[in-house]
Amino acid sequence: MDFIPDLSLDTNQFFANILFIPDNAVQATIEVLHRPNLPIFIKQADIVSPTNYDFVRTNIVIMPPDHALSPVGADWFYGILNNTTQRVFFSIVTDILTTNDQGNFLQVLSNMNDTLGLVLPL
Repeated sequence: MDFIPDLSLDTNQFFANILFIPDNAVQATIEVLHRPNLPIFIKQADIVSPTNYDFVRTNIVIMPPDHALSPVGADWFYGILNNTTQRVFFSIVTDILTTNDQGNFLQVLSNMNDTLGLVLPL
C-alpha cells in the first residue's frame, strides 16, 4: 500500500502519476480521500489526461472489476482532476494485491534441505 498525503489542486488542475503493476498482481486499487467527489482517469499504455484516458471513475478505482488488470508487469497511469470551483486538498491511497508473493521462502527451504546431513541406516 502507498499513501500520498496532503495534495492540493486549484480549479481545473490535473494531477498525474504512475503506478507499476507487478507480474503477480491480481487487483489494484486507487482511492482519492476527499469530499466532494473527484474523477480518477486511468490510462494503461500512455500518459493520462482528461482527454486521453481508457476509463474514468469517481473517488475509487478497483481493477478488476472496474477494468481488467491486464497487462501486468507494466506501468499504468492515473490522474485526478479538480472539477470543482474551489481549491481542493486530498490524499491518495494505492494498493496492489498480489498472489504467490512468498519472497525467498522456497529458497530458504531449499537451503535447509541442502544443509541436512545424510542419515545412514543402523
